[in-house]
Amino acid sequence: MPPKSFPPLPNAGGSHRPARVALITSDYDGPRVCGGVGSAYAGLAEALASAGHAVHVVYVARAIDVGSEADWRERLGQRGIDFSFVPFAGAEGNYHWLQNRKEASYLAYQWLKGQPRFDVVHFPEWLGLGYYSLLAKKQGLALDCTTVVIGTHGPQRWSRPAEGRLANGMDDLVTDFLERRSTELADVVVSPSRYLLEWLEADDWSLPSRSFVEQNLQSLESFVGLERRTAGRPIRELVFFGRLDRRKGLDIFLDAVDLVHARGLEPKVTFLGADARFHNQELSSLKIARHAERWPTPPEVLLGRSREQALTYLLGDGRLAVMPSRIDNSPCTIQECLLLGIPFVTSTVGGIPELIAAEDHGRTLCSLDPASLAERLVEALREPHREASMARPLDETRARWVSWHSSEAAALDDQAESTERDRSLGPAAPLVSVCIAHWRRPELLEQLLESLDRQTYPRLEVIVVDDGSDDEATLDRLEALGPLFAERGWRLETQTNAGPARARNRAAALASGDLLLFADDDDVLEPNAVEEMVRTALVTGADVVTCGLAEFEGTDRPGEATPITRRLLPLGAALEAGLISPELGGTLILMRPDCFGSIGGFHEDRNIDEDWELLLDAAFAGFHLEVVPETLLWYRKLPDSRSRDDNRKQRLQSRLKKYERAMPPALRGIVELAFANTETVVDAYKVARLRDMLQRRHARETRTEEP
Repeated sequence: MPPKSFPPLPNAGGSHRPARVALITSDYDGPRVCGGVGSAYAGLAEALASAGHAVHVVYVARAIDVGSEADWRERLGQRGIDFSFVPFAGAEGNYHWLQNRKEASYLAYQWLKGQPRFDVVHFPEWLGLGYYSLLAKKQGLALDCTTVVIGTHGPQRWSRPAEGRLANGMDDLVTDFLERRSTELADVVVSPSRYLLEWLEADDWSLPSRSFVEQNLQSLESFVGLERRTAGRPIRELVFFGRLDRRKGLDIFLDAVDLVHARGLEPKVTFLGADARFHNQELSSLKIARHAERWPTPPEVLLGRSREQALTYLLGDGRLAVMPSRIDNSPCTIQECLLLGIPFVTSTVGGIPELIAAEDHGRTLCSLDPASLAERLVEALREPHREASMARPLDETRARWVSWHSSEAAALDDQAESTERDRSLGPAAPLVSVCIAHWRRPELLEQLLESLDRQTYPRLEVIVVDDGSDDEATLDRLEALGPLFAERGWRLETQTNAGPARARNRAAALASGDLLLFADDDDVLEPNAVEEMVRTALVTGADVVTCGLAEFEGTDRPGEATPITRRLLPLGAALEAGLISPELGGTLILMRPDCFGSIGGFHEDRNIDEDWELLLDAAFAGFHLEVVPETLLWYRKLPDSRSRDDNRKQRLQSRLKKYERAMPPALRGIVELAFANTETVVDAYKVARLRDMLQRRHARETRTEEP
């Protein structure tokens, strides 16, 4: 198959108008010392706002590192840009920390759906921040007549090999799923390099038909007061420019400097960037100090410089920026050097060559090894500085971004007129059979039944199977429910105690609905729960639909004032992560009867997570599963909840067997080994996160402003 063509953003003719644009990101130049994502979005926001588009930057993070929300509203407001801060607390302990990525994506969606319609919404693929918003759009819940753009800057699955690490825990698996699926669900994907789109295709990502290559924009505010470097001066200082880590080629640079010294040259050597842990072990600044002990002159290490401070330093006379990255997409450091006339040498990897004019490749690019880099450095030290040019003028790139947003907004007006969505399900709505297993807690069952009675969905039948309750108080209260069931046409059945799975299976066998909905007897549904889940099934054609859960404690009826102990946000059909946590969904499950019958219903062993395994069976059988990105269920956590029983090992073993059966026999041992290694890594990972958090806090508290 020939490679897919990835054209630049179309500079369309026809109708144009100013667009309402949201850029939703966890990295932005200003509120934090940003990376490439933050630089690219700041440049795009300023270009669109200066061209008359209405731009709103939404910063989703735990905190604003520099200044306050009010400061950034004022500063960006002066440039015609609205600013909102969406904070999320995150969590530690147990597997709460797994929720952090999903929590950020969920809060971004909640903010977005509460706003007037945007024409274009931008998310980076990085960390999957747009996942739940895109899921909601696919399901017809939100973002009608809005184009959602995913910018590809470098997913973790792509960057991990260059960082010298492998996926080592649930956080990596969750992030990989979020980044991949948000890219695949996007209306439009834009990458600053053809290289990265080709990498994604080779890794079997399903890119949308509208996938384009368009270079990032740089914030012109960042260059205010900086004068372009004058060509023709000799190079006397080698400056490693970038984060001090393996991915950026720190070890390659150190070895190359050794070879430069061996040629009899002794330039000044400087390291300009953020400290990091080399191979996640010793601090890079310590590695540099050890390596440089044999150099004739000690190097200078400049840490914690702002972007402006770093560029000001590089603009000093006689300095060469050196960036021997192992992997890169479209680094803003290269663009900065090109725009300011800063001499540089970099590696010929990834999308870097696409930034530089072809005639300048020979003296700016080198192969990824110390000898090739040393050769380029020696040449630079012996020749006067000559400027390199950008492959495409920045003005042309800016014009394409601006024009595309204008034409997209006009096209969406026509679409809005012809696609008014009728959200009512009407009299043709399918009958939903709610199947409930109950045992000895009628007061909680009554709360569930009341929530079913309040549903906005018009066609429900309810079937409760009591699993052999034998205490007099329970039997009396069940008898008292008889008139309600008779009035509603619902059914209350009993069986000899055999466990909730058998009770659910019996309820399903008695059901006459077009769809089955399984609910626990101690849960409480939001009034729109059934309606939203059915609509998702109809819009997407899903065989199985689940939703998010708001966990709470106690026996009282939940309401607006009820504290949420945690928000459980499933991913959907994430089978890798689904081995370790219930990422496919929770206890509220909507399923087509043919799907339920095909997989054999609930497994009736008492020592398993039967709802979790039901969803795994459906996914392994190839049925279409969707997760509604809303917390439609109050999930009650009680001291005697089965999930708190001490049969965790038995439940795990059952799940492992299910995964093993999906593998070829010769590879089945990998499943158990992977889970064992993941459990070991989880504790070490949390300790490392805590350590790094404390180090960053200490650095912020003790940091002094350098001149």
